[in-house]
Amino acid sequence: MRPFGYALAACAMLLASGCGGQEELEDEHIPVSGGGQAVEGWMFEVEQSQDGSDLNVDMTLTNETSEAGSITFPSAQHYELTLTSEEHGEVYRYSEQHMFAMQIVQLDLEAGETRSFSETIPTDNIESGTYELVVELTASQVNGQEIGEPEEFRQTLEVEI
Repeated sequence: MRPFGYALAACAMLLASGCGGQEELEDEHIPVSGGGQAVEGWMFEVEQSQDGSDLNVDMTLTNETSEAGSITFPSAQHYELTLTSEEHGEVYRYSEQHMFAMQIVQLDLEAGETRSFSETIPTDNIESGTYELVVELTASQVNGQEIGEPEEFRQTLEVEI
């Protein structure tokens, strides 16, 4: 039993010696835990148009880096759309109209590759006025690194209905 005790003590000492006294190197391209950081090299663009009683929302995500990359989503929902006004509050939320599989989804994009998404918001039951359309990707990671909620993946547009 004594050799086991020595081995256990040796393992504990090795573990303790690795837990401090070592200077951490900080890479500006790797997000620091808990903060989220700019998503360099990725472009998220949104355009809207109206066709009769429909508001069409076209989104593009482009990998503008020189290498292949990936975007990870915590569920099958890739984006959220909300339509709000000061007068009427929130009148539309995309996720309330749909169900999503609870599975991690990863989109792989080659350098320069673009993925497009489109949604139509019916506006025939929405009162006329000025609204704020917020469109955001629900991504949780870029290239395997946690990203928080970066502004680069959120667009706000003013819409007249």
